[in-house]
Amino acid sequence: MSLSTAVAALPAVLAAEPPQHPNPILPSPNEIVFGLISFLVVLAFLVKYALPRMQEALAARTAAIEGKMEQAERDRQAASDLLEKYKADLAGARDEAARIIDDANRAAGSIRREATEQAREESERIVASAQQTIAAERAQTLFALRREVGTLAVNLAERIVSQQLDNDARQSRLVDDFIAGLEAGTDVAAGEATAGAGA
Repeated sequence: MSLSTAVAALPAVLAAEPPQHPNPILPSPNEIVFGLISFLVVLAFLVKYALPRMQEALAARTAAIEGKMEQAERDRQAASDLLEKYKADLAGARDEAARIIDDANRAAGSIRREATEQAREESERIVASAQQTIAAERAQTLFALRREVGTLAVNLAERIVSQQLDNDARQSRLVDDFIAGLEAGTDVAAGEATAGAGA
């Protein structure tokens, strides 16, 4: 039943006589008509004004929720990208740290080898220098011994020439004195050579 039909039937309903004994459960026909008209007016108002506004509000709410969901998805994707970048940076940092440690180990090994080589060369140089010093002192000692032996030989020759060798005891004593002098000179030279080598 439309609104115009209800309005057209209104005079007929109002002209009808009320029943003699109204039913206490059912409302009167006037109340039904006025209630129906009021309902239709309210329904028309709701359909024309309230329902579009409710649909607009619902659409706005749906759009806002969808926008927030899209923003949340974008944020989640950005966080995921950032996490991947962080993991890549961390892996790169670990690789760089491992490379630096390897470089440091190689440098330390090289320095250790160079230090060992320098120490070996220095020890060889010290040993060679000591051997040269010993050889020089030996040559000097031999030279001094030769000079001493020469001096002793000259002294012996002078004694032999200056003394007469008339008896065997004198000859024996002269030879013993010469040998004793040689031994004393050799012991002194050997002691000097040993002292020089120890220094």
